[in-house]
Amino acid sequence: MWANVTPDGGLNHLHSHPGNLWAAVLYIDMGDDPEQPENPVGGNFYVEDPRFPMVAMKETAFRMVSSDGTPQQYESELKLQRGSLVVFPAWLRHGVRVYQGDRERISIAMNIDAERKR
Repeated sequence: MWANVTPDGGLNHLHSHPGNLWAAVLYIDMGDDPEQPENPVGGNFYVEDPRFPMVAMKETAFRMVSSDGTPQQYESELKLQRGSLVVFPAWLRHGVRVYQGDRERISIAMNIDAERKR
């Protein structure tokens, strides 16, 4: 478990947590002003569909098509708030977009593992 203290301009590049079962992030302070929600500060958490894009693919621009005819996205963003807890498989690639707030954003990240009972 560790703390992330993110200043203005900070981000977390796309990564995973190999060798672990689960990963999680608890958001303590979003660094925004709850009185002014019209002033977004960014820093959205995002996950990547592990199927795309893959370096071994012949055509990396290939996308499945949704029922409405639009290409399916390979990244999904989560807009979180203070107190949000995100738990996900540790192999899932994830990151945090650029944060642009006046105060530091604080989160607690952790890896969760299990051992076989003997």
